[in-house]
Amino acid sequence: MGSAGPGPRPRLAKRIRTAISAKTYLKRTLQRVTDSTVRAGPFAGMKYVETSCGSAYVPKLLGIYELELHGWFEDLARRKPDVFVDVGAAEGYYAVGFAMRNADVPVIAFETTEEGQAYIREMASKNGVGATQLSVHGHCGPVDLERALEGRLRPAVLCDVEGGEVDLLDPEKIHALQRATILCEMHDRIAPEATRIIIERFSRTHSIDVRVAEPRPIAGLAKEHWSFRFVGMRALRWGVSEWRQYNMHWLYLTPRDER
Repeated sequence: MGSAGPGPRPRLAKRIRTAISAKTYLKRTLQRVTDSTVRAGPFAGMKYVETSCGSAYVPKLLGIYELELHGWFEDLARRKPDVFVDVGAAEGYYAVGFAMRNADVPVIAFETTEEGQAYIREMASKNGVGATQLSVHGHCGPVDLERALEGRLRPAVLCDVEGGEVDLLDPEKIHALQRATILCEMHDRIAPEATRIIIERFSRTHSIDVRVAEPRPIAGLAKEHWSFRFVGMRALRWGVSEWRQYNMHWLYLTPRDER
């Protein structure tokens, strides 16, 4: 009698091992090809740490991470804020990147996890960003944000706090937000009506733009290294994916009196 072949569990385990090894190969090869340096985008040339903290890694090296926001960050750089506050800084992609682009702007990074805080400091060191320009702190509540903005005339705030934006971004409680340029990732699935609430709060003082997340093409990744053509479509899709729903969106709030 012939063998019935592997059962469903061994086949599933093999598929999982194959997918994991392909993803690991893709990540490590990209690190080698790019010398762990961001390839393109507003922070091209930034030397990167070995992994990310709670977000996608490969898109950051490719320079396509949150591609929808690139134009806004160029606008932020031109505005020359007198402080850049990054709330939910993860490993420091935006905090260190903005500090590199704007050497005369102080940057304050808030990151709850100790792992993320350590990566921010490491990446700052890799890119020549000193502690006199970039300071790293833990959890940011309304009082912490108010202190970070105290005395600033043209502050900029980046907010990605997984639903905590409603509690944090209140211009009636933190008056400096009324003159701040704010870029916020919205999480209505966690905090229902968050987008409506934030738009309502800032509609009198700010112009508000909205961007919605879009699917990422895999063609650019396939061209990065000849061997990527053979890792399979699933690994390529994972490589450009940011693990988000495509109804994810961001708000960019700019003070009306600046315009």
